[in-house]
Amino acid sequence: MQLIVDSPDVIPDRVDAYLQEVGPPLGDVGVLHGTTGVGGASNIGLVFSLTPTAGLGGTWTETVLHNFTGIATGGGPEGGVTIGGNGVIYGTTLSGGTGNCNSGCGTVFSLKR
Repeated sequence: MQLIVDSPDVIPDRVDAYLQEVGPPLGDVGVLHGTTGVGGASNIGLVFSLTPTAGLGGTWTETVLHNFTGIATGGGPEGGVTIGGNGVIYGTTLSGGTGNCNSGCGTVFSLKR
């Protein structure tokens, strides 16, 4: 996957993670996608997918798609993600990016598969 970050000037101010955003959208074959505002490699959030097993009642497989690292890629993802018709995952972060804000003004990101 490739992360592409855009940093607009106007955005309101461990692998185990929490503060998941509600209602992750369904991707291919029932795969759930979402974000956590805390956790991941830098403890500032990640993008994840959950893939169901073939049968009912089985264990889901968690995959970390991206760990946020701070200013360059943002941190503290907000609002979950949206999946475009092309399969690209879009979302926003609360911090990082550029602008005249305390810890960055936030980013808009896309993850290409």
